[in-house]
Amino acid sequence: MLYLRSQPLTDGSVHRVVVYAATNAYLATVTVVGRDEISVRAGAYKAIKVDLRLDRVGKHLELEPHRKFRHGTIWVSDDRDRILLRIEAQIFVGTVFAELQSVRFDGARH
Repeated sequence: MLYLRSQPLTDGSVHRVVVYAATNAYLATVTVVGRDEISVRAGAYKAIKVDLRLDRVGKHLELEPHRKFRHGTIWVSDDRDRILLRIEAQIFVGTVFAELQSVRFDGARH
């Protein structure tokens, strides 16, 4: 997400990044779904909503579905800071999420 935060993230755009977690490589496909408004404990924000899919890269470079991760949704603030606001993941046991509790900027903001 650090790399993707720096991208234009226009509605409908698709970004693909290969990530390596532990012993396997995965193709992360991020699609910008659109703009949204979201409230988290840290406050209410205008946000960019993105869809996340992960496919395992097999030994012969074929793509296979991730065994435990089904689908993810990520919201980042729709401003120059692109703060990560909320992540939801549908995994093999259900849905898990994490959201921003608070944010503080020290010193002058750019």
